[in-house]
Amino acid sequence: MQTSYILENSFRDFVILDQDTELYEFTKAIKILEYKEQNNLNEGVFGDLLDKVSGAIKKKIKFIQELAELSKQKLSDLLLMFKDKKVFQFFKVIGFSIKKVLEMFKLGFKTFKNIEGIIAKKIAELGGVKYIRKNLHLLDEFFNEHPILKKIGGAAVAGLLIYIWLNMSYGVDLEWSMSWEDMINALMGKFSLADLFASDAGIKMLIYLAAGVLTGVSFPWPGSLMQQISLGLIIGLYRTIKPKGVKIEIPK
Repeated sequence: MQTSYILENSFRDFVILDQDTELYEFTKAIKILEYKEQNNLNEGVFGDLLDKVSGAIKKKIKFIQELAELSKQKLSDLLLMFKDKKVFQFFKVIGFSIKKVLEMFKLGFKTFKNIEGIIAKKIAELGGVKYIRKNLHLLDEFFNEHPILKKIGGAAVAGLLIYIWLNMSYGVDLEWSMSWEDMINALMGKFSLADLFASDAGIKMLIYLAAGVLTGVSFPWPGSLMQQISLGLIIGLYRTIKPKGVKIEIPK
């Protein structure tokens, strides 16, 4: 069976992919998995194919396969969705690692629990969630009263965002409106908590937090935390990108 064409590192590929090595590797991983699916390769033949690719590409192939297995989604649908460059940008930030998302998720949960009481108290002082928008000009005062909030940044904010994003992915009545750019910037540590809450999307997040929408790490179906996070990740990407021709099974 001729497989050499799928492994070629052509100059044209690099130009098209803006000479981003990791984007090239991720795109190549998708192509290889598509080739496996289209030709129904058995594990032996596929293993021989993998022996010819770099370790970096193998890592990305394993990551994609792991996401499909844990989330129990069709690989063909995921491959189609993963062609969106925004997905690559997100995966690049999390290091193509579900374990890293798990670590950030746990950090986000811990961060949320540390600030939950402070936020809830302030919202109550402002007259409750119903009046929060009218009173948010007092936000600077809020952060001045609690310097610890201003110090929360980098990985903690990224973890908090992932925690909120994945939890909101499960809510049928909630749509997380944070722009993808804000998400990526936060995950790269370019946002502080104060910066986040000062934006329109951050205000919405603050309302959800204060309203008690997020009350802890609990999901409405069984499975390991890795499975839950993997499925939450896929659902979150699906609802954010809204790819055409992709079918994702969302538990009800």
